[in-house]
Amino acid sequence: FPTDASTIPVGELTVLESLGHDGTNYPLALGAIPGNTLSLRLTFDQARIDASQAQQLMDRLCGLIRALPAIATTPLAAISLVDAPSRQALLEQSAGPRIQADPTTPDLTRLFAKQVARQAEAPALLSQEGSTLTTLRYGELDARANQMARHLIAEGVGPGEIVALMLPRSEELVVATLAVLKTGAAYLPLDPAYPAARLEFILQDSQVQRVISHDSLYDSLQASINAELPELLDFEDPILNIRLSLQSENDITDDVRTSPLLPQTLAYLIYTSGSTGQPKAVGISHQSAVNLALAQTEIFKLDNTDRVLQFASQAFDASVWEM
Repeated sequence: FPTDASTIPVGELTVLESLGHDGTNYPLALGAIPGNTLSLRLTFDQARIDASQAQQLMDRLCGLIRALPAIATTPLAAISLVDAPSRQALLEQSAGPRIQADPTTPDLTRLFAKQVARQAEAPALLSQEGSTLTTLRYGELDARANQMARHLIAEGVGPGEIVALMLPRSEELVVATLAVLKTGAAYLPLDPAYPAARLEFILQDSQVQRVISHDSLYDSLQASINAELPELLDFEDPILNIRLSLQSENDITDDVRTSPLLPQTLAYLIYTSGSTGQPKAVGISHQSAVNLALAQTEIFKLDNTDRVLQFASQAFDASVWEM
């Protein structure tokens, strides 16, 4: 469609000529016209697409078709519709404003360390339980995270591992998140309010070996599922808190970690909703998370007078930039 009626046999009759016109509601439509050779026809809405753009699209399509014999075994994702100059122009056009990366902050822990050095006494975290408002300063937050990180490292936690955090949105959640990052391991946030079946799937799929949580939350989850849960680090355990208090508050460096923390080291793992019905894990490196933080600071014009509400579920990726 459309076709040349003169090629259709109709008994003894001969069609001398056929004319036709068709329209479409789409701004762009491709017609494939069969015959001795394949013809392609591109129609377009001139109010939305100019002739040069339409010609460029047709040129790319024809180029791909001509190349098909040579790329028949090439994976579709590896085939480019644009030539090298056009590709570079597209990348530059869509890149948006460029944020110059700071070579002194290749990972989230050093980005945070710079802020501690600048403003150790400034409020880093405000949390409220009932009528009690708690302020944790940058130096205090850093010290508590360092103590927990040292305890985790002594337990063998380090780069290449994943530690799940099943904690409510709280001061503890931020301390634990920062502590896991300082070890070089990746954190996996779990929302205690999520259905037990979803939490069970994530724990089994991620194959985490440790979960930082509360004993009460963990017991409730264990009672709702059949599988065996990973090892629990109970944030409410008084013995654990004594052990943490005995740890050094000094910053964590690579000579303390089980292996070096690199920019490409996994920072966190968050499970998406899953378009097929099963949650899917998305892993982000320290380098990418730092780029996000620096870009948002620049784009949103953030400074030390701003406050951010940690509003999203900790198992949703919006929580990353909120924290």
